Amino acid sequence: MRIAEKLQSDIDDYKEIKMLSQSQLEAAAVYFGKITEKDTKKAFWKGALLNFTFFIFGALMTLYSSDIVEFLR
Repeated sequence: MRIAEKLQSDIDDYKEIKMLSQSQLEAAAVYFGKITEKDTKKAFWKGALLNFTFFIFGALMTLYSSDIVEFLR
């Protein structure tokens, strides 16, 4: 029953979108494009921060492991 309700909701949404004018469609496209662009920038900076964190972690582990190897010799 829930699938039928979801499909009916999708059909209603489609009918509403179909009735929009060209200028309304362009405005919606610009709005959603800005949201997507904003999310893309956030994802880029989150990824850069994560990469930098792993870089620092790897460098520290390299330095630490070289001290362990010298200690064991």
